[in-house]
Amino acid sequence: MFNKRFLFFILFLFPILCAAQDDRKKPLSEILDAIGREYNISFNKIDEELIVYRISPPDSKLSLSEKLKYIEKHTRLRIEAVNDKYYSVFNDVGMDKPLCGYLLDKETGQGIENAQISIEGSTTSLASGINGFFSIPELTPNLISINHLGYEPKIINPQDLYVSDCPKIFLTPIILQLNEVIAERYLTLGITKKEFGELVLKPRKFGLLPGLTEPDVLQTMLQIPGIASIDETVSNISVRGGTHDQNLFLWNGIRIYQTGHFFGLISPFNPLPSTSITIYKNGTSAFYGESVSSTVDITSSTPFAPGFYTAFNADMISASFFTKVNIDTKSDIQVSGRRSYTDVLETPTYKSYRERVFQNTTITDLAQNSDLPVKSDDNFYFYDFSLQYNRQIDSLHTLTVNGIGIHNFLEIKQKTPVAQREVHLIQQNFGASIAFNSDWNLKHKSFVKGNFSWYDVEAENEAIENYQETFQKNRIFTKDLSVGYTFSGSQQFGVAVGYEINETSIINLDRINDPEFSKRSKEVNVTNSGVAEVQFKSKYSDIYTKVGVRVNSYSKTGKIITEPRLSLGKLLNEKFRIELLGERKSQSMSQIIDLQQDFLGIEKRRWVLANDTETPLQISWQSSVALTYNYKDLLLTIEPFYKKTEGISSNSQGFQNQFEFLDTTGSYTVFGGEFLFQKKIWRFYNWLSYTYNNNEYNFIGYVPPQFRNNYSISNAISAATVYEWNNYKIGIGCKWHTGKVVTEPDGYNIDTENPANSIIEYKYPNSKELNDYFQVNLSFSKNWKIGKSDFSLNGAVTNLLNRQNILNRYYRINKQNNNIESVNIYSIGFTPNLGLKLIL
Repeated sequence: MFNKRFLFFILFLFPILCAAQDDRKKPLSEILDAIGREYNISFNKIDEELIVYRISPPDSKLSLSEKLKYIEKHTRLRIEAVNDKYYSVFNDVGMDKPLCGYLLDKETGQGIENAQISIEGSTTSLASGINGFFSIPELTPNLISINHLGYEPKIINPQDLYVSDCPKIFLTPIILQLNEVIAERYLTLGITKKEFGELVLKPRKFGLLPGLTEPDVLQTMLQIPGIASIDETVSNISVRGGTHDQNLFLWNGIRIYQTGHFFGLISPFNPLPSTSITIYKNGTSAFYGESVSSTVDITSSTPFAPGFYTAFNADMISASFFTKVNIDTKSDIQVSGRRSYTDVLETPTYKSYRERVFQNTTITDLAQNSDLPVKSDDNFYFYDFSLQYNRQIDSLHTLTVNGIGIHNFLEIKQKTPVAQREVHLIQQNFGASIAFNSDWNLKHKSFVKGNFSWYDVEAENEAIENYQETFQKNRIFTKDLSVGYTFSGSQQFGVAVGYEINETSIINLDRINDPEFSKRSKEVNVTNSGVAEVQFKSKYSDIYTKVGVRVNSYSKTGKIITEPRLSLGKLLNEKFRIELLGERKSQSMSQIIDLQQDFLGIEKRRWVLANDTETPLQISWQSSVALTYNYKDLLLTIEPFYKKTEGISSNSQGFQNQFEFLDTTGSYTVFGGEFLFQKKIWRFYNWLSYTYNNNEYNFIGYVPPQFRNNYSISNAISAATVYEWNNYKIGIGCKWHTGKVVTEPDGYNIDTENPANSIIEYKYPNSKELNDYFQVNLSFSKNWKIGKSDFSLNGAVTNLLNRQNILNRYYRINKQNNNIESVNIYSIGFTPNLGLKLIL
């Protein structure tokens, strides 16, 4: 009994003794001053070299020599006698660098961005940068704390950073932190599902996705349940039944209107920069507006971090680079660029892309339908670039300046023995933003942001048959200014408010030389928005909620729209979590299609502003309930949802049946569900997703008024398995969904005297489905370490089985033989691609 009590006493007393011993620690400068007084000696020292040291005083019974050796043993200092009265104290590593280090993931060895580094007893706080690097702007003897949402917190002594170089500090990852992350690995490494329902994608940390050689930002979106493309392109993304223009795409706060290279087969965003993509399908933050469907927020802004980083990548379509260099000790500049070489080299990948894009357009139809031989030559290329300047003004304020450019160019030259024509198509988007962020302390933060975006599409076409020239232009200029303030009362409670003013002007121009015709229109809208948002978490983080409201005032329509937003979650136990998401959103811009063969039959859509007549303001309501099971290596999610969008214009829906030339307004209603199964088995990562949609229009001006939506995909399944071992990865996956809805002809009426008046009579709208879509894709990668550089070989095959899927079908009257012919648009065929990446 005595032994147990004694043991308990020792265990109880031990931490008190340790704390008491720690309390005895004193600044080294004070200890040297005391020794100097005791022995009547003086120390030549530089206080800045001693400030990081705080040690326990040496035993008073020790001699002077022993005390000095004690100090040398517990510091990295050297003490040498100049004479009997004077001693020199100097640092053997020098103080030509600040206290710095690299934060690395203990398991992967990758740098950890955005970790919070703070000095105890001080207001100094900073974040780790692009490679996990951090540099403390002041010298201190106090302990340094490191915190990150995905890693266990760590306390380090400043002496640990007081070495000749910047040491590596490894943090232990938290696989599942209940109060922040629902799923750390969603589909693949680098995709995370957060507590308020949003998905966060980090391309640099991506694992492998079948069919991709690199982490294409928007192609990756199409892997997520509830997100699909009716025609395989990233310029026609449908989220829960919506159209592409109902999605909001932001890059560092700049609205992006051009969301595809190669007419939608490739994302316009270079994946090499350190980007983070946040996707909201529902429960969107109130700080986002101008969208009735999803929000995709892409940011490449990272805290300033000293160091040099350069990466190069090339595949069978384009080559790209990214580099980051320091300007001085507080600022850096980041530059990226990408350009296709399709105008100088035709690879098998390019030929497959070209065949997919140009089929059944005026580019290929002329050669097929002309009675005379046609010689055709085309020139196509694209490029994009981005610039970013980061400056850490001081420990409280940061300045970031961004710029982006996206450009597509197409030129077609066609000749017959008697005539020739030229076709030009230019599509481009440029923008810039500036952001000033202030972290006043742990509770108070503010920001000021300004940006502009300029978008332009110009198409010029010469008809080879009659020398008719047509010219079309769609131009957008957007200016935006926003301010915001955040107050964090505690870890459980926070409030954010903001104000935004946005001015958008749109110009549309049409011009024909014969018969002479010209039409130009310009529209301007100013939107003023007020935002308020509250976040709350229970003490144990088993209940969390975010409630927000956004109020928009639109000058062009004179309407004021209130948009409530809600995200509510409850942790039922260690394995189960339930979420309730809801939102109301509005949108003043949309894309319309005048005729299906506008812009050469390739880029047909043009942006217009809501005017409350033929183009109304769009308003959507959405609600969903999500249940998640996450335990060990198994993830299950199921999420039923309901969505209704009012104020849609029929000429934005791409009708190719009896309603193609009948303009009216209406709504669509979608209810459905999304399911995801994900399981790791040994080194295999497997997932299976299923989406069900019931999507119907309601156009009062049509007969019948209710029928299936053009973007309706009733059932969709995506599955994949990825094998990862050391530096090898291989993945295979498949996509299946029901075919696109079409309207079959019921008869036709040919006017032989005036063929332009010939009409096709159609059956019940969208009552027929095309054959099911099915595609198998493959990817593989191998990484090497060459000195300090990383080298990787990446390969992919799209449509491995070369299945001929019909994406769309429409009908037209053949004027040569006076009957109806069907026109099929086919999916991309067997397409191999190979990429090389080098990181210096």
